[in-house]
Amino acid sequence: MYHSIPATDDLQDAGQMTTPFELFKRQMAYLSEHRFNVISCRTMTDLLANKQPIPLRSVVITFDDGFRNNLSTLPVLEEYGFPAMFFLSTHALDGEADYLSWSEAERLAHSSRFSIGSHSVSHRNLKRLDEPDVRDEIFVSKQKLEERLQEPIEYFAIPFGSYGAFDGRTRRLLQSAGFVAAFSTIAGVNSHRSDLFALRRTRISWFDDMTTFPDQLSGYYDWYRWWQKMSKSL
Repeated sequence: MYHSIPATDDLQDAGQMTTPFELFKRQMAYLSEHRFNVISCRTMTDLLANKQPIPLRSVVITFDDGFRNNLSTLPVLEEYGFPAMFFLSTHALDGEADYLSWSEAERLAHSSRFSIGSHSVSHRNLKRLDEPDVRDEIFVSKQKLEERLQEPIEYFAIPFGSYGAFDGRTRRLLQSAGFVAAFSTIAGVNSHRSDLFALRRTRISWFDDMTTFPDQLSGYYDWYRWWQKMSKSL
């Protein structure tokens, strides 16, 4: 799970929301050189829905929030033939600085390699909202993305995404809206026993140099989800 991909390497934010472009390139080269199986969200969720095991060394690449600098990753991903999912909030697409525009989102949506998912309307913590507002964040974002992009929107990334950010109500509304699966920010790998509406992801950032990046891929830091659960961390 990536967020912002700035051109410079001097943004070491405490929330680990940035990955410098040159580091991103090295990480993608590592996946290729070490023969990781980079698969699409669709491939993974089809396997999970059918209770089939995910092949070893499989990786799904996702980007949250829709930062405009994510566009710099496209040539790198295309070079290695890697698919990726970009989760977008519709309010940001309406003209917020530093975020993708609708025309840029259309370019991604109509690519054969890249896909668009919903990241809600306004990126609020769904668990803290009244049900009508949660419904709007889920249903309106899906409807608007589908109308503008002319593509089905079947995947949702839960804003903030840890244990304090969603609940059974969120699941019920996502299923009612017709989403195939939802991605959390809870650390860890997925298996045939995974919950399709609370899929785990590993956050990758400036912290993950070429020493720690292999550890992330191996699941070494999967223990972090227990800390997330105890602290209800966002």
